[in-house]
Amino acid sequence: MSEKFKTEAFVLRAVNYGERDVIVTLYSRERGLLSALAKNARSSKRFAGGIQLFRKVDAMLDRKAGREVDLFLEMNVLAHYPNIESSYDKITIGSYGSELLRELSKGDEDSERLFDLLEAFYRELDELGDDARTVETILHHFELRLLGRFGALPLLHTCHRCGKSHADMEKLLFKRTGEGLLCVDCRRPGEAVGVVEVDTLSALHYYMEPAGSMPEALLMPDVRQQSRRVVNNSFRLILQRDLKSRAMLEAVLA
Repeated sequence: MSEKFKTEAFVLRAVNYGERDVIVTLYSRERGLLSALAKNARSSKRFAGGIQLFRKVDAMLDRKAGREVDLFLEMNVLAHYPNIESSYDKITIGSYGSELLRELSKGDEDSERLFDLLEAFYRELDELGDDARTVETILHHFELRLLGRFGALPLLHTCHRCGKSHADMEKLLFKRTGEGLLCVDCRRPGEAVGVVEVDTLSALHYYMEPAGSMPEALLMPDVRQQSRRVVNNSFRLILQRDLKSRAMLEAVLA
């Protein structure tokens, strides 16, 4: 017995299958990560212009017990983001953010909040200008909120072991494995750490809550680069690898 259901979803990936079909990865507001087979999608008007990244769709799916993927029956495009699609840099950044959510999702998370987070990321990337610092802020804000939703947000204000405030630390050490700040007293022999600059920590705090004036530290390429390393280390902690789109992202941000 099959179940037909309609869901609001973002297209995260589309892979050609056979001569006419497409396997689509969706992120649904109600059901989280979904995989569906769109039969004859490459020749059917039912899916024209809709099965591609940066599309929010109203999708009709068919689910049957024992079938590995749902059937993608039809859809309506609800929103798309033309200013992302017309910019190589924004396509690269948006694709990386989409891949992050796809790889992190296990199906048991709060899909509604993550759906809204992805929608806000696309909308801000689409609406705001091409200034490198602004675009990078949008990306890192999204990344840090994702880490928070998946329980892997690095501690940026206190030592992750003893709780000492960053303001009281004589040296700002950061765990290379991504957990966050570590004070000198809590560091264990041989533990891999890096020293972060005060300006880098200021940038990371702004990325967490980008309100008010942008810190002057974000004018410094070294600060932005070190901030990226800190955030990426936290993703390595839970993904155990870099994503395929990471190299392209680094080239764009550099």
